[in-house]
Amino acid sequence: MDAEDAHFGVRSHYDSSSLLAMSIIGAEDEDFENDLNDVMDDQSPHFNSIEVLKERPTHLLVFMQHVILQFDPAPLLCYLHADLFRSLSAKETKKQFVEFYNTFLDKGAILRVTIPPSISYELDRTRPDLFSEETQRRFAQEVQNLQTVEVAKQLEDFRQKRRMGMTPNEAELIDVESHYPTDRVPMEMKEKSVAENLLEKMSETQPTIVSDDEKCQSIFTAVAFYMKHLGVKTRAVDSKKSRGGFFRSKLVKVKTNHLYESFYSAEKMTNMLFSNFLGLSCNRLEPPVLSDGGDVSPVGISGGLIIGEPKGQRW
Repeated sequence: MDAEDAHFGVRSHYDSSSLLAMSIIGAEDEDFENDLNDVMDDQSPHFNSIEVLKERPTHLLVFMQHVILQFDPAPLLCYLHADLFRSLSAKETKKQFVEFYNTFLDKGAILRVTIPPSISYELDRTRPDLFSEETQRRFAQEVQNLQTVEVAKQLEDFRQKRRMGMTPNEAELIDVESHYPTDRVPMEMKEKSVAENLLEKMSETQPTIVSDDEKCQSIFTAVAFYMKHLGVKTRAVDSKKSRGGFFRSKLVKVKTNHLYESFYSAEKMTNMLFSNFLGLSCNRLEPPVLSDGGDVSPVGISGGLIIGEPKGQRW
């Protein structure tokens, strides 16, 4: 019995030691993961809240591109655009709400989002421009609130993907976050400068980001509109006089050239056919030659055809 007790005593001591060691290792691993998460969160404080993020143009634009690539960007864009109504005048609110409705609320809108049933009912009964400014702001606020959960999910996904190095434009973020602000180049100026370059790059690569042309136009129009509100401008945006032309100059130009080339080729082919048939240039037909007697002289064409009829001849 003594030997058996001693055996179980040793075994119990071994099991206790193993469990203690595993607990220590597990605790250390958990502490390491928590420390890693804390470090990453400390490095990305701007991505902890959409309210903080929307004041940082470069960070917001990087997050936008991640959402465009991975999710439906309509909830995020709607959330940001609804936020603009807080600073608009009564006249601006009237105008902007119609655009807001056409972009996000209309049943046929490409970027349509989920809206409260009560608002949907009101919009079905009344034109959006006929509501009072207070009602329009209230609608925008309620629609924005409904997008909050989805935006929070997208932001959490971005934070997780960034920890794994799977988010775009990390170089631009490092460029901004490593900048030492000075009186000549404050942080706000640096943010806008990098954001302008990034937005320009997005305008050049947008067909590879969104394959559908019409949806692509709607998305990047909404992006540029909000970024302009933050003071971020690009040549692609500023060169457009109308809202519908944003980021479409290259595509429209290409289509126009194709149409012109097709028309020119068809016209050229027609001229060639008539030239071969008549033996003359279609651009210039010689007038009939009058003989000394005033009669129309026959003009031979292609050795057989005769245009004009000699006087007095009957067929």
